[in-house]
Amino acid sequence: MKKMILFAVLALSSLLASAELRYKSISNTDGKTTVCIIDDFAPSKIAISDVVLHTCGKEYKAKSTKSRQEAGMADITVTFKRLTKFDDTYVTLKYNGREVKIPILRKETDRILSPL
Repeated sequence: MKKMILFAVLALSSLLASAELRYKSISNTDGKTTVCIIDDFAPSKIAISDVVLHTCGKEYKAKSTKSRQEAGMADITVTFKRLTKFDDTYVTLKYNGREVKIPILRKETDRILSPL
């Protein structure tokens, strides 16, 4: 009985972890701020909407969103106006109808950006 419960818990946790978006990179070149997000276990069809970057207590709507799927993985590239200050930075978006919050940077020193 214990083995069956353990198996059920492991199966459930693997299903929950399968659609997890995570931060890949951020750059600040070509007059824009670009954030790359990935999903290693993407469903066959993805829908992305309402993408907003939150930093320094302000919100910035995405200028463009591009996604690419290959071999069960999804790469999502989102561009915003060029930003120079980052503090407690995260992205919110709707991914297949589900609200998702993706932490990017906790403070500006977490990541050195490309030349400003």
